[in-house]
Amino acid sequence: MGQAGSSDRIEAYIQGEISGQVAVGEHILQVGSVHGGVVQIIAPGQQPQPRPRPTPVSFLPSPFPDLLDRKKEIDTATGALQSATPVAFHGPAGIGKTVLLEHLAYRPETTRFPDGVVHLYVGDRTWDDLLQSLFEAFYEVDGPFKPTEMQIRHALREKRALIFLDDLNLKREQVEALLGVAPRSVFVLASEVRLLWGKGRAVSLEGLPLEDALALVERELGRPLDEREQPAARAICTALKGHPMHILRAVARVREEGKSLEEVARSVQTADPADALAAEVLAALSKPQRRLLAVMALLDGAPLPADHLAALSGVRDVQPVLDALARRGLIQAHSPRYSLTGGLGTYLRRVWDLTPWIDRVVLRLTTWAEREHPAPAQVAEVAGAILRAMDWARADERWAEILRLGRAVEGSLALACRWGAWEQVLQRTLEAAQELGDRAAEAWALHQLGTRALCLGDIRAARDALTKALRLRESLGDEAGAAVTRHNLDVLTEAPPPRRPSRPAPKPGLPTAALIGIGLAAVAGLVALAGLGWHLLTRKPTPAPPSPPPTEMVWSPEPPQLMAPEPEEVLPCEPGEDERWVEWRWSSTSRGVEGFDFYLEALEPEQEVYPTQFVEGTSWGMSLPCGGTYLWRVRAVGPEGNTGPWSEERVFHVVEVDREGPPAPSLVAPKDGEQIPCPSGEATVVPFRWEPVDDPSGIDVYEVQIEPVVSETPIGTPPSPLRFGTGDPSAEVELPCGWDYRWRVQATDGAENPGEWSLWWGFRVMTLEEGDTLPPPAPVVVGPGSSDADDPEDLYPCSQVVLQWMPVEEDPGGSGVLGYRVSLQQYDYGTGEWESIEPYFIIYDSFVDVTEWLSIGTYRWQVWTVDKAANHGEPSQWLYFECPIG
Repeated sequence: MGQAGSSDRIEAYIQGEISGQVAVGEHILQVGSVHGGVVQIIAPGQQPQPRPRPTPVSFLPSPFPDLLDRKKEIDTATGALQSATPVAFHGPAGIGKTVLLEHLAYRPETTRFPDGVVHLYVGDRTWDDLLQSLFEAFYEVDGPFKPTEMQIRHALREKRALIFLDDLNLKREQVEALLGVAPRSVFVLASEVRLLWGKGRAVSLEGLPLEDALALVERELGRPLDEREQPAARAICTALKGHPMHILRAVARVREEGKSLEEVARSVQTADPADALAAEVLAALSKPQRRLLAVMALLDGAPLPADHLAALSGVRDVQPVLDALARRGLIQAHSPRYSLTGGLGTYLRRVWDLTPWIDRVVLRLTTWAEREHPAPAQVAEVAGAILRAMDWARADERWAEILRLGRAVEGSLALACRWGAWEQVLQRTLEAAQELGDRAAEAWALHQLGTRALCLGDIRAARDALTKALRLRESLGDEAGAAVTRHNLDVLTEAPPPRRPSRPAPKPGLPTAALIGIGLAAVAGLVALAGLGWHLLTRKPTPAPPSPPPTEMVWSPEPPQLMAPEPEEVLPCEPGEDERWVEWRWSSTSRGVEGFDFYLEALEPEQEVYPTQFVEGTSWGMSLPCGGTYLWRVRAVGPEGNTGPWSEERVFHVVEVDREGPPAPSLVAPKDGEQIPCPSGEATVVPFRWEPVDDPSGIDVYEVQIEPVVSETPIGTPPSPLRFGTGDPSAEVELPCGWDYRWRVQATDGAENPGEWSLWWGFRVMTLEEGDTLPPPAPVVVGPGSSDADDPEDLYPCSQVVLQWMPVEEDPGGSGVLGYRVSLQQYDYGTGEWESIEPYFIIYDSFVDVTEWLSIGTYRWQVWTVDKAANHGEPSQWLYFECPIG
């Protein structure tokens, strides 16, 4: 691709424009030229060498010792740490995930990790940028250095650390891959949605129990609640379902606005208490406070430093305003940045018109990047806000503003090693250029995307983007731009893979085109790189050394370590596509390796062995037909074509993506309207069952939702709603007695498509008394008296008559014995009938003194048991006695 004499022109084109450079694998990327990034090759052995940080590393958040409740969650996390098992907490914004992780980071169990503890607020970081952050937590390098993913995996695979990742927003397959990046470390994750479905513990965070919620109210008030305030505080906590952030905002109205708890309680007695509370809070804010919230909501809560918030909102004395918003629980500090709390941004974007702020925010960020020349780290700090601003501008079709902002910040993101955010900015910039019909800008964006892919080793994407950029630049007569793009293409193609001896051996030396490309790269980068001590790779055509005699050859490499695809991994094809591009990656630490044999075999639907490929690097890619199962393996190739042992064999699948959710499950039990007994009187285990459903991708999880059906004036604290996942079409859940419930189920398939929810079915877990319908047994009478009516026992002088029976110990219905009823009757000689006299009431002992009701005459008595469900048992036999005259 190179032409004679072009090296001087490249140097002339970029001289004085380079603002910085970053080492990436075997390359150096020079940034700053108006024509785009320039890639050079570093000579072997001259690459920057990362140094491990002293261990144990310690990147900890501010401590949060005063954690309320969460004992169950802490016990779960502690058990996971002790067993080296990942644990992930999920729940709605503001439910307390962040403070839980902050608390866990200081637990005594964290000292058992020899490589230390790392706590990261992930937020808007992409997969690439999260891996970069993890690498930087354990290693330091002189100068900007962007390791490849393979280098990161190699660097972290032996680390035994505890890693907390807060506000994680990765896809499920990315989370699974993340756990494999540092397989000997333990991850504790927090997110709004469930992230762990297989390995590890997934824990749903719910609202605080009532007593802990009341303790939170007292803590925020700075004093105990008095007796008159208790009902209002309980009403607030119940209406807000124990949500900590909403409770903080409610109490802030008392502290900041002088409202009474009764006033706040009345304001949240609505169908949507959280929205009603937010509306009341916002109505009381000052104009500067609302301006700040509008800017933060526009940027989707992306954390921003105070100086940026001041500039974007127009609020000059910004710190007191930020402090006031923090006291109200509306924003939180990430030192030194600030973001919205507890889903407030979603609410504001729904109720406020934020479009008038788009121009100001985009223009301010652009002029800041263009005129103030911020350091790359400063741009990276606000990368999330930049991307949100570009998205708002895109929705409003402000393509020129997107293009200008993208070109202003992209180079800094590259130098700051935020290559995930860099790619997102470039993609948005490319789209803007295409919408504007600006072919020069489109060529520049394609050049940058191709250059990024080249540095990361994505050969296919690099060649595609750079080739398109070159054609556009040549068609526009852009000689300088075309030369820079052509140079990067030369770097991409200048080093052909070595050939195996079984193939025609190359003659000493390199092809002319490759020599021109290499010379181009060397000359263009000498000036910029000499001062950094990095040596560019300049290959001279030297003859191959003579092969040693076979008897002296000692070369025994280890089998390569396979990295991706994972065993039995499922790679999806998009609907309508016949093929899917697949990239294989492996690693090897053996010396003397010149390349690798790559073996691929199709197992299904028809067996086919692909030709073995010789690959110079540690990755290979090609398109495969969808709907197949494949096997692959790799072995190292050394001097004279010697081969090492094959790696393990791995099987993976290429399948068409399933975009349709499974059908709604049919509920089986408990049935709608069913009443379930509660033998213990406190809680009982309720079995739930539903019909399994079928889906082409299989069923990954059933989501079960159980919630109490509460009257307007419940007696006692209602149970908390439950929502959990299970892989089986059944579950057993312990539920408190004496409450009405409803439940439903939703299936999610193996492609993560959620299906329709089933219908709601209602049931009641009865109280002990409601569930007991069996009568208790009859007591065994002791005396006094005779069982023969014709021969009553003579109790003369009847000075004290105590009726006794054996206590009943067991109640078959389970509610337990409440007491006994006694019937005492006297024979009326006038009528010939037995007449009841006192006592006819419940006796709580197994005896009763009836002397006061006796006179001269003949008597009989019997007793029966009454249980706590008011069931009366069968009476005992009658016993007869008499009190004669003397």
